[in-house]
Amino acid sequence: MRKTINAMTTLLMLLSVICCSMFIITPPPSWLEGNWRLLDEDNLQIGECEISGEDITITRTEWEYEEINLMSMAYQNGGWAETDSDRYILYLDFSGTSYLVFQNLGSYVEVQVSNTSSTSYLTMRK
Repeated sequence: MRKTINAMTTLLMLLSVICCSMFIITPPPSWLEGNWRLLDEDNLQIGECEISGEDITITRTEWEYEEINLMSMAYQNGGWAETDSDRYILYLDFSGTSYLVFQNLGSYVEVQVSNTSSTSYLTMRK
Protein backbone atom coordinates (compact mmCIF):
# COMPACT_ATOMS: atom_id res chain seq x y z
CA MET A 1 0.00 0.00 0.00
CA ARG A 2 2.88 2.37 0.80
CA LYS A 3 4.35 1.88 -2.67
CA THR A 4 0.99 2.74 -4.21
CA ILE A 5 0.81 5.90 -2.11
CA ASN A 6 4.37 6.84 -3.17
CA ALA A 7 3.52 6.29 -6.85
CA MET A 8 0.38 8.39 -6.63
CA THR A 9 2.18 11.11 -4.66
CA THR A 10 4.76 11.24 -7.43
CA LEU A 11 2.06 11.66 -10.06
CA LEU A 12 0.38 14.41 -8.04
CA MET A 13 3.69 16.22 -7.60
CA LEU A 14 4.14 16.14 -11.37
CA LEU A 15 0.80 17.93 -11.71
CA SER A 16 2.00 20.83 -9.57
CA VAL A 17 4.84 21.88 -11.90
CA ILE A 18 3.96 25.11 -13.77
CA CYS A 19 5.77 26.85 -16.66
CA CYS A 20 4.57 29.07 -19.51
CA SER A 21 6.38 28.07 -22.70
CA MET A 22 5.46 25.31 -25.15
CA PHE A 23 7.59 23.03 -27.34
CA ILE A 24 6.85 20.48 -30.00
CA ILE A 25 6.53 17.08 -28.38
CA THR A 26 7.45 13.95 -30.32
CA PRO A 27 4.35 11.70 -30.40
CA PRO A 28 4.51 8.31 -28.67
CA PRO A 29 5.86 5.49 -30.87
CA SER A 30 3.47 2.89 -32.28
CA TRP A 31 4.64 0.16 -29.84
CA LEU A 32 3.36 2.33 -26.99
CA GLU A 33 -0.11 2.97 -28.41
CA GLY A 34 -3.13 1.19 -26.94
CA ASN A 35 -5.05 0.67 -23.74
CA TRP A 36 -2.89 -0.50 -20.84
CA ARG A 37 -3.46 -1.63 -17.27
CA LEU A 38 -1.27 0.42 -14.92
CA LEU A 39 0.31 -1.67 -12.13
CA ASP A 40 2.31 -0.61 -9.08
CA GLU A 41 5.53 -2.22 -7.82
CA ASP A 42 3.50 -4.96 -6.08
CA ASN A 43 1.77 -5.79 -9.39
CA LEU A 44 -1.57 -4.37 -8.13
CA GLN A 45 -3.65 -2.46 -10.66
CA ILE A 46 -3.83 1.22 -9.73
CA GLY A 47 -5.32 2.55 -12.94
CA GLU A 48 -5.34 2.51 -16.70
CA CYS A 49 -3.30 4.27 -19.35
CA GLU A 50 -4.64 5.09 -22.80
CA ILE A 51 -2.03 6.08 -25.37
CA SER A 52 -2.69 7.32 -28.87
CA GLY A 53 -0.55 9.17 -31.39
CA GLU A 54 -1.29 12.45 -29.64
CA ASP A 55 -2.30 11.71 -26.04
CA ILE A 56 -1.17 9.83 -22.96
CA THR A 57 -4.00 9.73 -20.44
CA ILE A 58 -3.73 8.03 -17.07
CA THR A 59 -6.88 7.22 -15.14
CA ARG A 60 -6.33 6.48 -11.46
CA THR A 61 -8.85 4.01 -10.10
CA GLU A 62 -7.47 2.68 -6.81
CA TRP A 63 -8.92 5.37 -4.54
CA GLU A 64 -11.14 7.54 -6.65
CA TYR A 65 -11.47 8.24 -10.34
CA GLU A 66 -9.00 10.86 -11.57
CA GLU A 67 -7.84 11.44 -15.13
CA ILE A 68 -4.43 12.94 -15.92
CA ASN A 69 -3.49 13.93 -19.48
CA LEU A 70 0.31 13.78 -19.50
CA MET A 71 0.74 15.21 -23.00
CA SER A 72 -1.41 18.23 -22.15
CA MET A 73 0.59 18.71 -18.94
CA ALA A 74 3.85 18.60 -20.90
CA TYR A 75 2.57 21.15 -23.47
CA GLN A 76 1.39 23.51 -20.73
CA ASN A 77 4.65 23.27 -18.77
CA GLY A 78 7.11 23.56 -21.66
CA GLY A 79 8.03 19.87 -21.78
CA TRP A 80 9.39 17.80 -24.62
CA ALA A 81 9.92 14.17 -25.60
CA GLU A 82 12.68 11.91 -26.88
CA THR A 83 12.30 8.50 -28.46
CA ASP A 84 14.33 5.62 -29.84
CA SER A 85 13.47 2.06 -30.87
CA ASP A 86 12.46 0.80 -27.40
CA ARG A 87 12.25 3.85 -25.16
CA TYR A 88 10.09 6.99 -24.98
CA ILE A 89 10.90 9.78 -22.52
CA LEU A 90 8.30 12.46 -21.81
CA TYR A 91 9.64 15.50 -19.94
CA LEU A 92 6.75 17.19 -18.14
CA ASP A 93 8.41 20.55 -17.52
CA PHE A 94 10.81 23.02 -19.07
CA SER A 95 13.64 22.18 -16.65
CA GLY A 96 13.50 18.45 -17.43
CA THR A 97 13.39 17.47 -13.75
CA SER A 98 9.97 15.77 -13.95
CA TYR A 99 9.77 13.02 -16.53
CA LEU A 100 8.49 9.55 -17.41
CA VAL A 101 10.55 6.90 -19.17
CA PHE A 102 8.50 4.26 -21.01
CA GLN A 103 10.74 1.22 -21.67
CA ASN A 104 9.50 -1.47 -24.09
CA LEU A 105 10.25 -4.87 -22.55
CA GLY A 106 8.36 -6.99 -25.06
CA SER A 107 5.22 -8.24 -23.31
CA TYR A 108 5.00 -5.20 -21.03
CA VAL A 109 6.24 -1.63 -20.59
CA GLU A 110 8.16 -0.44 -17.54
CA VAL A 111 7.47 3.19 -16.56
CA GLN A 112 9.95 5.18 -14.51
CA VAL A 113 8.29 8.25 -12.96
CA SER A 114 10.92 10.73 -11.74
CA ASN A 115 11.01 14.21 -10.29
CA THR A 116 13.46 16.14 -8.14
CA SER A 117 12.55 14.30 -4.92
CA SER A 118 11.67 10.72 -5.89
CA THR A 119 11.60 7.98 -8.49
CA SER A 120 8.90 5.30 -8.78
CA TYR A 121 8.50 2.37 -11.12
CA LEU A 122 5.21 1.21 -12.60
CA THR A 123 4.34 -1.46 -15.13
CA MET A 124 1.90 -1.28 -18.03
CA ARG A 125 0.32 -4.46 -19.42
CA LYS A 126 -2.32 -4.87 -22.11
